[in-house]
Amino acid sequence: MECVTSAHFAILWNGRPSLDIYPSRGLRQGDPISPYLFVIIMERLTRTINREVSTRNWDPIVLSRGGPTLSHLLFADDVLIMAQANVTTAKTVNKVLHAFAEEAGLAINLKRISRRLPPWRAKFLNKAARTTLARSVLSTIPVYFMQIAWFPEKTCQQIDSIIKRFIWKDRDGRGLHLVKWQTVATPRRLGGLGLRQTRQMNIAMLGKKVSEYIEGTPSLWVVALSDRFGRGYEGIKRSKTRSSSVWSALRRCFSIIANGFTYRLGNGETNFWEGIYLQGKPIKCLVYYVHISDSDKSCRQLIVNGRFDLQSLHTSFPDHIIKALTDARNIYLHPSVPDRWCWSVGSSGKYSVATCYDWLLQQGADTKTTWKKIWRPDVPEKINIFCWLIGHWSLPTKELRQRRHLDSTGACTICGDGTETWVHMFFECPWTAQVWAGLIHYGFPYRLAHTTPLDSQALDFIVHAPAGLRFALWFMWVERNNKVFGKPSKSPYAVVRDILSFFQWWRETRRRADMLMYGASQDSFSKTVTWNPYFCTGMILYTDGSSMGNPGQSCFGAVLRNHEGVWIEGISGNIGISDNSLAEVVAILEGLNLAVARRCTTLTCLLRLARGSPADSKGIRSKSCYGRAAHEHHGQDQLDWECAVFPHMERGKFCCRYLGSERSQGRSILYDLGFSPG
Repeated sequence: MECVTSAHFAILWNGRPSLDIYPSRGLRQGDPISPYLFVIIMERLTRTINREVSTRNWDPIVLSRGGPTLSHLLFADDVLIMAQANVTTAKTVNKVLHAFAEEAGLAINLKRISRRLPPWRAKFLNKAARTTLARSVLSTIPVYFMQIAWFPEKTCQQIDSIIKRFIWKDRDGRGLHLVKWQTVATPRRLGGLGLRQTRQMNIAMLGKKVSEYIEGTPSLWVVALSDRFGRGYEGIKRSKTRSSSVWSALRRCFSIIANGFTYRLGNGETNFWEGIYLQGKPIKCLVYYVHISDSDKSCRQLIVNGRFDLQSLHTSFPDHIIKALTDARNIYLHPSVPDRWCWSVGSSGKYSVATCYDWLLQQGADTKTTWKKIWRPDVPEKINIFCWLIGHWSLPTKELRQRRHLDSTGACTICGDGTETWVHMFFECPWTAQVWAGLIHYGFPYRLAHTTPLDSQALDFIVHAPAGLRFALWFMWVERNNKVFGKPSKSPYAVVRDILSFFQWWRETRRRADMLMYGASQDSFSKTVTWNPYFCTGMILYTDGSSMGNPGQSCFGAVLRNHEGVWIEGISGNIGISDNSLAEVVAILEGLNLAVARRCTTLTCLLRLARGSPADSKGIRSKSCYGRAAHEHHGQDQLDWECAVFPHMERGKFCCRYLGSERSQGRSILYDLGFSPG
């Protein structure tokens, strides 16, 4: 135990970590050595159980006829024991567990304690705090069961209802649902609060197991179900049995997310008619018949110079199939990477619950509106929630209450003249006009525009509102609420004084917090992206690739310079329908070809290593077949050269980005440029 140290923690304050905190009580789960201690102790229990199974004193369960047996499973901090229901086995299990408890000093845990939301939530928590608590606690309670079961619709509605009531209702059960649940339970960048819709989350969690089944991961449950229902994508697609509730849940989920999977070629050994999918169906289902001489053709045999060669086939294709296949360009194969199904949402090809959940929500959603700008880190969260309500035109004004038949007149609370919309209350009311006049008189740094915004311009107005302006709107809203609930009201100039003092206090507090966490010498700074002549020697290769839609129309660009930054050669091209990963890798490959043609002996590759690209600081990802193809590029064997890869800021590669964007709408595959475009 001398090797055991306690973990340390940090608190995220406005998106920035604080100084480390070291707990002083108990052995924490985050200790680096604690997983190894668990493995060592559980190894003793495993050997004991295996010995009893081998002597037939312990009868394990059998997953299927002729399938594997199962006696126990070990998790991160739990043990699951399984055995046949007979007296002999029960006595053996009891003997083994008690012997283990005496040896290890670990008692058998017979009780589970589940945490509930405290009853005082409505008294002490505002909407921002409730949203955070609901996002971190309530939404995660049923996560485990979501991975193995299809929730009934009534259960999903009940879970959503609990979260909705917790956010909007007070302790007496009163309160307005200001924004519909379908909007609230979407990511913040799409206009929501980042909560989760239970049904969509259930599908995304089940999809993780569907992905593991399709990929054929060597898990025990995958082996057991594959032995019974069939293997991989075709197995889960063709199976019609309903004998298992878990299997039925997986098939139901698969029917929804099947379009998110795509077949990605590696070595090209897959049969062409069964391995290439268009419109969600294999090629053999889209042609009238397959000629007998073509039936055993593999993808590898039909790919010539990075494109499908259909001239060698005797089978007739419809025109739209010919167009789809001929538009596929720059198809790279690699002999050591097998063909496989992968998740097409995102560039890594690896399934994740987050990408699937976003994909389910974005179908039919407005992804162009910049809701993300509402959430400013330099503003308290409760004020961000307030601005979010303005953006949705859902601030609980008298006008909104009148629309919902909760108020008869909808007159302004302060002046009593005119309908109390958010525009009237903040800009047209005589009382707020005095507040703005006082703020301008005392040198408030944010002056209003000469024109008053319209009701329909709420989102555009609040997105571009600076922090100081948001503080002013918030204090006006608080004073309005004080009048509604009969609390002592303040004069306009008292409100002005409160706004200015709070604004000054908030800026000073943030400045001191930044100095405490990062030091006075590490204040925010701007970095100029310029050419560094001492960075490297030899030739420098810049590459960039992108896809309009991921997957979508894709293009790439590559620029070759000498060590002084002088232009040598450039190349750009359009590769048809593809994703970001392939576009990035094609840019790398074509750039390496430029270097090979120039007989380069020392090369430095500067790659954009942003999220979603096929490379990171440790090199090309081996997870993607594109990455491995680029990493083992044949051009590296043709010359005796030194090739180094470094990350590079995206803004420093304007030239190659320009080359790629110029070809994003073109039809030509490749353009060589012997001169700099800018």
